[in-house]
This record gives sequence, C-alpha cells and structure tokens, in this order.
Amino acid sequence: MSRAHFAYPLVRTIDGDAGGAADLQTDIMRFMAILALCLLAIFALVQSLPPVPAAVPVETPEAPLVEAQAEPEPEPEPVREPVNVTLVRPAPAKAAPRTPAGLP
Repeated sequence: MSRAHFAYPLVRTIDGDAGGAADLQTDIMRFMAILALCLLAIFALVQSLPPVPAAVPVETPEAPLVEAQAEPEPEPEPVREPVNVTLVRPAPAKAAPRTPAGLP
C-alpha cells in the first residue's frame, strides 16, 4: 500500500521550527533513553558478578623444586602473672580551724 506524497505533511502537527527540529529532538531523546536503559542493565550485571579471587601463582615444571627449610619456631613469650592492685581511697584531711583575719 502506498501513500500519496502529500499525505504526511497534512497529518503532521505544525511546529514553529522549519525542517522538523521537533522530530529530531524527539528522536534524540528516544536514543538517549534507550542508551541509558542499556547502560543501566550493563551496570546491574557487572555489579552482580562475584569478585574474582586472586590469581594463584603457577609453578613451572622447568624450575627445580627446592625443599623449603623449616624455620625454627620462635619461643613463646613467658606468661606474666597478673598483678593484684587494690585501690584505697585516702582518708579526708581534717580542715584547720579558721580564725578571723588579723588574729593569731
């Protein structure tokens, strides 16, 4: 089915800008929305991945295996006995009797 070449301009809304700037702006907004949704989906997938464990070094077969010499274990620190401390509150000091000023 074909349309006449004059059908589209008759049903199109009239915009103030010449050349269909409103249509172009709508297309750009659709593109940005689709791009944002795609990036959001990718970001969600990346966040859901488990962290990769650290790479384990692989020994090459050409390298000769050297037996590791056991290092002597350090001596444990001696156990210190707990110190018993009792806190004693000092007795209150007796106040000296006050005398009026100027008297011995």
